[in-house]
Amino acid sequence: MSDDPEEALKQLQRRKEELTKRIEELQEQHERGLISDQDYEERLKELEREVVEVMDRIVQMEFLTGYR
Repeated sequence: MSDDPEEALKQLQRRKEELTKRIEELQEQHERGLISDQDYEERLKELEREVVEVMDRIVQMEFLTGYR
């Protein structure tokens, strides 16, 4: 993570976008039957948890940088 709060915020936003894309890809794989229901649920929960953590950090960084 960058020492510059604004750059750190940009990195977090990029990470959120990456995670969102991974969730979409996971959903597509599941719909096509490439992964089991159990694997899908486990991976989805892991990705969703990380998205929530990143979003929490984004809110904190927005507060610290006066962004919005």
